Amino acid sequence: MIDWLLSLLPSGEMVGNAMWVLGTFLILLLVVPLSALGLPGSWLALLWCGASYLCGVEAVSLWWLGGAVAVAAGGELVEQVLGIAATKKGGGGKSGMWGAAIGSLVAGIVGMFVPPPVIGAILVAMVGAFLGAFAGETWFAARSSKEAMRPALWAAGGRLAGLFAKILSSGIVAMLIAIDLGIDLIWPE
Repeated sequence: MIDWLLSLLPSGEMVGNAMWVLGTFLILLLVVPLSALGLPGSWLALLWCGASYLCGVEAVSLWWLGGAVAVAAGGELVEQVLGIAATKKGGGGKSGMWGAAIGSLVAGIVGMFVPPPVIGAILVAMVGAFLGAFAGETWFAARSSKEAMRPALWAAGGRLAGLFAKILSSGIVAMLIAIDLGIDLIWPE
């Protein structure tokens, strides 16, 4: 007598699929803010989709996943290279470039805990690149404070440009995954 009602309710598999899609879209919403904080937002989404694929949920194809991995890796590379290249463009040497890279890395970790959330992380990363390049140029390259100021300012600007490149690449990663999921939801096989 109640069988007709039970037949209208979604099955366990349908509920599981719906929960997975909902979870995936929630992760995708966090990708860009996490990247802005200096956290691996893109890699979290890619890990989720890759693990899902290995567990048999093939909603994200390997082609789209591979493209998203390439974009995420490119974003990481550009983020690091821009800070170092900007230091060189500003007249810094190897000591300044290494200092900018190390200062950015240390400041990126510290910046996750500095309020306000996104702005604090970005400002601390810029300060870290500046201080690292400045220290590298003054302590190891034996430049005067005045001479070290220009490469240090360029390092801070390069770090800012790198962060924006990473945020942009994170948005593209989230879009690629969302587009593939959307295609699969609209035109299932």
